Amino acid sequence: MKTCLSQLHKAHANSHLQSARKTFKVTCGLVSIGKTRFGTMYFSGASVQRCLPAIRDLCGNGTVTIPSFMPDTAETLSFQLLLSQLLAVIGPPAKAIKCMESSFANAADVYEFWLAVQAAFEEVSKKNTVKLPVAVLEKIRHLCNCCFNQTINEAPSDIFVTAFFLVP
Repeated sequence: MKTCLSQLHKAHANSHLQSARKTFKVTCGLVSIGKTRFGTMYFSGASVQRCLPAIRDLCGNGTVTIPSFMPDTAETLSFQLLLSQLLAVIGPPAKAIKCMESSFANAADVYEFWLAVQAAFEEVSKKNTVKLPVAVLEKIRHLCNCCFNQTINEAPSDIFVTAFFLVP
């Protein structure tokens, strides 16, 4: 993904990508991976996924050469599957973190977003549309439950739960 972003941020490729995005009606462009990495990795990956038709078109007609994006190759299909798996796993916490960065977020929101993350992972586990191995799903569930327990259940005080019930 980093290779793709670095090659497409060059002036020549970027101008071609902008015109290809218009052709494929993709309104938002690519997002760079920032210093904080975790959250920006999700938003960057989502931008690559959103621009895939335009990128594949550029690679197919020879304008840009990125091996992972050549149309109808096993490597491209594998990349797309791995990207969708990555986004399915890091998406819920990345979105919750983005919301928690709001100046309007409060202690009640911490509990609410934890419940949302847990529910999202439950949905990913049940549907498994991205074909994650069962062992990976179990590890994700274990990590998420451990973090939830540390933050909510085993916290020194019940501030997040209390705030959740007290906010109208």
